[in-house]
Amino acid sequence: MKKVSIEIAKLLQKVGFHEKTNSFYLAKTTNAEYELYEEGEYRDWNEECENAIYNAVMSAPTLSQVCDWMRETKNMKIWVEPHRFIKRKEIETIEYFFPLWHGIWWVSENEIYENSSSTYNDSMESIVLFILKKLTETK
Repeated sequence: MKKVSIEIAKLLQKVGFHEKTNSFYLAKTTNAEYELYEEGEYRDWNEECENAIYNAVMSAPTLSQVCDWMRETKNMKIWVEPHRFIKRKEIETIEYFFPLWHGIWWVSENEIYENSSSTYNDSMESIVLFILKKLTETK
């Protein structure tokens, strides 16, 4: 399972993600470099960070965990669909994009195409990042 990027992990921490994960990012140095660690034990790394003296660790869930959390806590349903496009004569490609998601915001057609990608995981990561940025803007 693909773990979220450090950028998404930071935003999740800001919006109150408190689920148990078996992976976390740990600050390597004071210049904000993080390294991904995978443990066998599931813990709420974000809660442990809140109780620590400095912000050195954050949860690193999978994209699937994040989507489940958004559905259960934020009432947002996210999905990504493959669509076929003919970009040039006789060349057919498949791109993945999110056609619509329910929740607080309506996603415009421009935002849909700006966040589309040739892979499912990249598109899913793109929409999760988009939503988390919107959530942090409203806080």
